[in-house]
Amino acid sequence: MPTDKLTSGTLDERLIRGSTVFDRIISDLLAGKADRLFDCGEALQGIEIGPGILTLIGAPTGRGKTALTMQAVYEAVEREQGLRAVVASMEVTEEMLIKRRIATQIGATFESIRFNKLSHEQRKQVAGLTGLRKALESIDFVPDSDSSLRSLESLLNRERKPGLLVLDYIQLFGSENEDAKVRASQTMATSRRFCAKDWAVVAVSALNRDSNRPGQSRGVGLDSFRDSSAIEYSGAAAYTLEEVGEPRNDDPPPVRQMRLRCLKNRNGERKHLDLWFNGPHMFFTPGDATTDSVTDADAPQGGVF
Repeated sequence: MPTDKLTSGTLDERLIRGSTVFDRIISDLLAGKADRLFDCGEALQGIEIGPGILTLIGAPTGRGKTALTMQAVYEAVEREQGLRAVVASMEVTEEMLIKRRIATQIGATFESIRFNKLSHEQRKQVAGLTGLRKALESIDFVPDSDSSLRSLESLLNRERKPGLLVLDYIQLFGSENEDAKVRASQTMATSRRFCAKDWAVVAVSALNRDSNRPGQSRGVGLDSFRDSSAIEYSGAAAYTLEEVGEPRNDDPPPVRQMRLRCLKNRNGERKHLDLWFNGPHMFFTPGDATTDSVTDADAPQGGVF
């Protein structure tokens, strides 16, 4: 596993003068430049995904965190001129991820795509998905055989133009010979290096087992991210995807109300997104968004860093 690399020269030669940063900020403000978030579509309007931001998305199994993350990716590459996304998924294959999007695009169930139970009209729709194919020209999937942190570091060193990186999910990366918490720390270190080069990083995370029990997924804190110590401190923004009302883990309804709850936003207000999840068609639609103004006194467990 690569360690943090220092550039050549002594620390004294690499120190950043505060006045130099100030001059750059003032120049950008006067030129109309600003920090920005990617447009990830109507349902995810305002989600903290953008250049230089490490975004965490956590949920128990089966809540739709991968579906939500990939919806953000597809919408972003369609709306952001020249944006390239790299998806490193060690949980779901690229074929399954694309089949899910096909289901969403033609209004079919994922099951009907998986088992090719399409009507004549749906087959005509599939043949006409030129827009999806165009979007996929901007999305690369990392093969399982190359989904190591070393390979990702190599990609970072080669690529000159920053993009959007998805890690799904955090706990599956890092050396298998290391302790789980060490692996999480290694993955977060790699993620931060991508952000330092202006990449947007979305890291999907499992939650602790206690969070999977009925009634426990609502109101969880940052320490609910599995192997959380390195994870909760690294993310600039952290969300959990939670069911609204009593969760029904055994037999959830096909269409159900969800909330993407912002536990942390290092750079601003915590904005929660109320959503509807269509499980059979694998997509989210918008509800009403709410915003919290956070102080030290009412910050979620783990604080705002």
